[in-house]
Amino acid sequence: MAGLARKGSWLFAALLAMLVFSGCVSTTSRPQPAVNEQKVLDSRLQLAVNYIQANNYVAAREHLNKALEIDRRSPEVHVLFAQIYWQEREFEIAEQYFNKALAYDSGFTRGRNNYGSFLMSRNRAPEACDQFRKGAEDLNYPRRSELFFKIGLCELMQARRDEARDAFLKTLALNGSFAPASLELADMAYADKNYSQAKQYLSHYDKYRRGPTARGLWLGVRLEHWFGNLDGRDSKGMALRNLFPDSEENLQYQQWLRNDYVER
Repeated sequence: MAGLARKGSWLFAALLAMLVFSGCVSTTSRPQPAVNEQKVLDSRLQLAVNYIQANNYVAAREHLNKALEIDRRSPEVHVLFAQIYWQEREFEIAEQYFNKALAYDSGFTRGRNNYGSFLMSRNRAPEACDQFRKGAEDLNYPRRSELFFKIGLCELMQARRDEARDAFLKTLALNGSFAPASLELADMAYADKNYSQAKQYLSHYDKYRRGPTARGLWLGVRLEHWFGNLDGRDSKGMALRNLFPDSEENLQYQQWLRNDYVER
Protein backbone atom coordinates (compact mmCIF):
# COMPACT_ATOMS: atom_id res chain seq x y z
CA MET A 1 0.00 0.00 0.00
CA ALA A 2 1.57 3.20 -1.16
CA GLY A 3 2.34 5.55 1.66
CA LEU A 4 1.33 3.10 4.39
CA ALA A 5 3.53 4.81 6.94
CA ARG A 6 1.51 8.03 6.69
CA LYS A 7 -1.72 6.11 6.99
CA GLY A 8 -0.97 4.82 10.47
CA SER A 9 -4.20 6.19 11.93
CA TRP A 10 -6.22 4.49 9.18
CA LEU A 11 -4.43 1.21 9.81
CA PHE A 12 -5.02 1.36 13.56
CA ALA A 13 -8.71 2.12 13.03
CA ALA A 14 -9.03 -0.72 10.55
CA LEU A 15 -7.39 -3.17 12.93
CA LEU A 16 -9.66 -2.17 15.79
CA ALA A 17 -12.69 -2.55 13.54
CA MET A 18 -11.59 -6.09 12.67
CA LEU A 19 -11.17 -7.26 16.24
CA VAL A 20 -13.39 -10.23 16.95
CA PHE A 21 -15.28 -9.59 20.18
CA SER A 22 -18.31 -11.79 19.57
CA GLY A 23 -18.33 -15.55 19.76
CA CYS A 24 -16.04 -15.71 22.74
CA VAL A 25 -16.07 -19.48 23.15
CA SER A 26 -13.13 -21.03 21.31
CA THR A 27 -12.80 -24.54 19.95
CA THR A 28 -9.93 -26.04 21.90
CA SER A 29 -8.70 -29.30 23.34
CA ARG A 30 -7.85 -27.72 26.70
CA PRO A 31 -9.92 -28.90 29.70
CA GLN A 32 -13.22 -27.07 29.98
CA PRO A 33 -15.29 -26.20 33.06
CA ALA A 34 -18.38 -28.26 33.86
CA VAL A 35 -21.41 -27.60 31.65
CA ASN A 36 -23.22 -25.33 34.10
CA GLU A 37 -20.04 -23.41 34.89
CA GLN A 38 -19.33 -23.05 31.18
CA LYS A 39 -22.74 -21.44 30.65
CA VAL A 40 -22.06 -18.93 33.40
CA LEU A 41 -18.59 -18.28 32.02
CA ASP A 42 -19.96 -17.71 28.52
CA SER A 43 -22.54 -15.32 29.92
CA ARG A 44 -19.88 -13.34 31.79
CA LEU A 45 -17.73 -13.18 28.66
CA GLN A 46 -20.55 -11.92 26.49
CA LEU A 47 -21.52 -9.28 29.03
CA ALA A 48 -17.88 -8.17 29.17
CA VAL A 49 -17.81 -7.94 25.37
CA ASN A 50 -20.94 -5.80 25.39
CA TYR A 51 -19.45 -3.42 27.95
CA ILE A 52 -16.14 -3.21 26.08
CA GLN A 53 -18.00 -2.26 22.92
CA ALA A 54 -19.77 0.44 24.94
CA ASN A 55 -16.39 1.63 26.33
CA ASN A 56 -17.54 0.80 29.86
CA TYR A 57 -14.35 -0.86 31.03
CA VAL A 58 -15.23 -0.77 34.73
CA ALA A 59 -18.28 -2.97 34.19
CA ALA A 60 -16.37 -5.16 31.74
CA ARG A 61 -13.66 -5.80 34.33
CA GLU A 62 -16.25 -6.80 36.92
CA HIS A 63 -17.57 -9.54 34.66
CA LEU A 64 -14.11 -10.66 33.61
CA ASN A 65 -13.00 -10.97 37.23
CA LYS A 66 -16.11 -13.06 37.94
CA ALA A 67 -15.21 -15.20 34.92
CA LEU A 68 -11.72 -15.76 36.32
CA GLU A 69 -13.28 -17.20 39.47
CA ILE A 70 -14.70 -19.95 37.24
CA ASP A 71 -11.63 -20.51 35.06
CA ARG A 72 -8.41 -18.68 35.95
CA ARG A 73 -6.72 -20.09 32.84
CA SER A 74 -9.39 -18.99 30.38
CA PRO A 75 -7.65 -17.63 27.25
CA GLU A 76 -10.84 -15.79 26.28
CA VAL A 77 -10.84 -13.84 29.54
CA HIS A 78 -7.20 -12.89 29.19
CA VAL A 79 -7.63 -11.69 25.60
CA LEU A 80 -10.52 -9.48 26.64
CA PHE A 81 -8.41 -8.01 29.44
CA ALA A 82 -5.73 -7.40 26.80
CA GLN A 83 -8.24 -5.55 24.62
CA ILE A 84 -9.20 -3.30 27.50
CA TYR A 85 -5.62 -2.42 28.37
CA TRP A 86 -4.81 -1.91 24.68
CA GLN A 87 -7.60 0.61 24.29
CA GLU A 88 -6.51 2.29 27.53
CA ARG A 89 -2.99 2.54 26.07
CA GLU A 90 -1.49 0.35 28.79
CA PHE A 91 0.51 -1.45 26.13
CA GLU A 92 2.89 -3.47 28.30
CA ILE A 93 0.05 -4.83 30.41
CA ALA A 94 -2.00 -5.60 27.29
CA GLU A 95 0.86 -7.63 25.86
CA GLN A 96 1.24 -9.57 29.08
CA TYR A 97 -2.39 -10.61 28.87
CA PHE A 98 -2.10 -11.59 25.19
CA ASN A 99 0.91 -13.76 26.04
CA LYS A 100 -0.91 -15.36 28.96
CA ALA A 101 -3.87 -16.20 26.75
CA LEU A 102 -1.67 -17.95 24.18
CA ALA A 103 0.35 -19.68 26.88
CA TYR A 104 -2.87 -21.16 28.25
CA ASP A 105 -4.01 -22.21 24.75
CA SER A 106 -1.56 -22.00 21.85
CA GLY A 107 -4.38 -23.04 19.51
CA PHE A 108 -6.53 -20.01 20.37
CA THR A 109 -6.50 -18.54 16.87
CA ARG A 110 -8.81 -15.62 17.60
CA GLY A 111 -6.48 -14.52 20.37
CA ARG A 112 -3.48 -14.87 18.06
CA ASN A 113 -5.30 -12.80 15.44
CA ASN A 114 -5.96 -10.00 17.90
CA TYR A 115 -2.43 -10.17 19.30
CA GLY A 116 -1.06 -9.77 15.77
CA SER A 117 -3.26 -6.71 15.30
CA PHE A 118 -1.90 -5.28 18.53
CA LEU A 119 1.68 -5.83 17.33
CA MET A 120 0.91 -4.12 14.03
CA SER A 121 -0.51 -1.12 15.85
CA ARG A 122 2.82 -0.93 17.70
CA ASN A 123 4.74 -0.95 14.39
CA ARG A 124 6.12 -4.43 15.09
CA ALA A 125 5.32 -5.84 11.66
CA PRO A 126 7.67 -8.87 11.62
CA GLU A 127 6.27 -10.15 14.92
CA ALA A 128 2.73 -9.44 13.74
CA CYS A 129 3.29 -11.44 10.56
CA ASP A 130 4.53 -14.36 12.65
CA GLN A 131 1.32 -14.36 14.68
CA PHE A 132 -0.89 -14.11 11.61
CA ARG A 133 0.96 -16.90 9.83
CA LYS A 134 0.64 -19.19 12.83
CA GLY A 135 -3.05 -18.37 13.00
CA ALA A 136 -3.50 -19.05 9.28
CA GLU A 137 -2.32 -22.62 9.87
CA ASP A 138 -5.70 -23.21 11.53
CA LEU A 139 -7.68 -24.40 8.49
CA ASN A 140 -10.94 -24.33 10.47
CA TYR A 141 -10.67 -20.71 11.60
CA PRO A 142 -13.73 -18.94 10.13
CA ARG A 143 -11.82 -15.67 9.61
CA ARG A 144 -8.81 -17.18 7.91
CA SER A 145 -9.17 -14.78 4.97
CA GLU A 146 -8.80 -11.88 7.42
CA LEU A 147 -5.52 -13.33 8.64
CA PHE A 148 -4.10 -13.41 5.12
CA PHE A 149 -5.26 -9.83 4.56
CA LYS A 150 -3.39 -8.76 7.67
CA ILE A 151 -0.34 -10.71 6.52
CA GLY A 152 -0.51 -8.60 3.37
CA LEU A 153 -0.66 -5.39 5.36
CA CYS A 154 2.31 -6.24 7.57
CA GLU A 155 4.30 -7.37 4.49
CA LEU A 156 3.64 -3.94 2.99
CA MET A 157 4.86 -2.33 6.18
CA GLN A 158 8.16 -4.11 5.49
CA ALA A 159 8.16 -3.11 1.79
CA ARG A 160 7.73 -6.75 0.73
CA ARG A 161 5.32 -6.08 -2.14
CA ASP A 162 5.42 -9.49 -3.82
CA GLU A 163 4.66 -11.26 -0.56
CA ALA A 164 1.90 -8.75 0.17
CA ARG A 165 0.32 -9.28 -3.24
CA ASP A 166 0.34 -13.04 -2.74
CA ALA A 167 -1.36 -12.63 0.64
CA PHE A 168 -4.08 -10.37 -0.77
CA LEU A 169 -4.71 -12.81 -3.62
CA LYS A 170 -4.98 -15.63 -1.07
CA THR A 171 -7.49 -13.50 0.83
CA LEU A 172 -9.72 -13.25 -2.23
CA ALA A 173 -9.27 -16.96 -2.98
CA LEU A 174 -10.69 -17.72 0.47
CA ASN A 175 -13.33 -14.98 0.43
CA GLY A 176 -14.09 -13.37 -2.90
CA SER A 177 -16.17 -10.62 -1.30
CA PHE A 178 -13.37 -9.38 0.99
CA ALA A 179 -13.41 -5.85 -0.40
CA PRO A 180 -10.36 -4.38 1.40
CA ALA A 181 -8.05 -6.89 -0.31
CA SER A 182 -9.33 -5.75 -3.71
CA LEU A 183 -8.57 -2.12 -2.83
CA GLU A 184 -5.01 -2.98 -1.81
CA LEU A 185 -4.48 -4.90 -5.05
CA ALA A 186 -5.96 -2.00 -7.05
CA ASP A 187 -3.64 0.44 -5.30
CA MET A 188 -0.62 -1.76 -6.01
CA ALA A 189 -1.58 -2.24 -9.65
CA TYR A 190 -1.97 1.53 -10.07
CA ALA A 191 1.46 2.11 -8.55
CA ASP A 192 2.84 -0.40 -11.08
CA LYS A 193 1.08 1.55 -13.91
CA ASN A 194 -1.08 -1.48 -14.67
CA TYR A 195 -4.17 0.69 -15.01
CA SER A 196 -6.49 -1.90 -16.57
CA GLN A 197 -5.87 -4.33 -13.74
CA ALA A 198 -6.20 -1.54 -11.19
CA LYS A 199 -9.61 -0.65 -12.61
CA GLN A 200 -10.71 -4.29 -12.47
CA TYR A 201 -9.74 -4.61 -8.83
CA LEU A 202 -11.34 -1.29 -7.97
CA SER A 203 -14.58 -2.37 -9.66
CA HIS A 204 -14.50 -5.54 -7.58
CA TYR A 205 -13.92 -3.44 -4.48
CA ASP A 206 -16.85 -1.15 -5.34
CA LYS A 207 -19.08 -4.20 -5.80
CA TYR A 208 -18.50 -5.55 -2.30
CA ARG A 209 -17.55 -2.56 -0.15
CA ARG A 210 -19.95 -1.49 2.60
CA GLY A 211 -19.68 2.18 1.76
CA PRO A 212 -17.44 4.67 -0.05
CA THR A 213 -13.99 5.38 1.29
CA ALA A 214 -11.66 8.28 0.67
CA ARG A 215 -8.95 5.92 -0.62
CA GLY A 216 -11.30 4.21 -3.05
CA LEU A 217 -12.70 7.48 -4.40
CA TRP A 218 -9.28 9.08 -4.83
CA LEU A 219 -7.99 6.06 -6.72
CA GLY A 220 -11.17 6.07 -8.80
CA VAL A 221 -10.67 9.74 -9.69
CA ARG A 222 -7.20 9.06 -11.07
CA LEU A 223 -8.24 5.92 -12.95
CA GLU A 224 -11.23 7.62 -14.57
CA HIS A 225 -8.93 10.48 -15.60
CA TRP A 226 -6.43 8.03 -17.08
CA PHE A 227 -9.12 6.33 -19.17
CA GLY A 228 -10.56 9.65 -20.32
CA ASN A 229 -13.88 9.34 -18.47
CA LEU A 230 -14.11 12.95 -17.36
CA ASP A 231 -17.68 12.70 -16.06
CA GLY A 232 -16.71 9.73 -13.89
CA ARG A 233 -13.60 11.54 -12.72
CA ASP A 234 -15.51 14.65 -11.70
CA SER A 235 -18.34 12.66 -10.10
CA LYS A 236 -15.94 10.71 -7.89
CA GLY A 237 -14.05 13.89 -7.12
CA MET A 238 -17.24 15.60 -5.98
CA ALA A 239 -18.08 12.62 -3.77
CA LEU A 240 -14.59 12.70 -2.27
CA ARG A 241 -14.84 16.41 -1.56
CA ASN A 242 -18.36 16.20 -0.06
CA LEU A 243 -18.06 12.96 1.93
CA PHE A 244 -14.46 13.25 3.14
CA PRO A 245 -13.59 16.97 3.14
CA ASP A 246 -10.93 16.63 5.86
CA SER A 247 -9.26 13.52 4.51
CA GLU A 248 -5.68 13.36 3.31
CA GLU A 249 -7.02 12.01 0.01
CA ASN A 250 -9.16 15.10 -0.52
CA LEU A 251 -6.15 17.31 0.17
CA GLN A 252 -4.23 15.37 -2.47
CA TYR A 253 -7.15 15.70 -4.86
CA GLN A 254 -7.33 19.47 -4.38
CA GLN A 255 -3.59 19.75 -4.97
CA TRP A 256 -3.97 17.59 -8.06
CA LEU A 257 -6.61 19.97 -9.41
CA ARG A 258 -4.38 22.96 -8.76
CA ASN A 259 -1.58 21.21 -10.65
CA ASP A 260 -3.86 20.64 -13.66
CA TYR A 261 -4.28 16.90 -13.02
CA VAL A 262 -0.57 16.16 -12.68
CA GLU A 263 0.40 13.87 -9.79
CA ARG A 264 3.44 14.74 -7.74
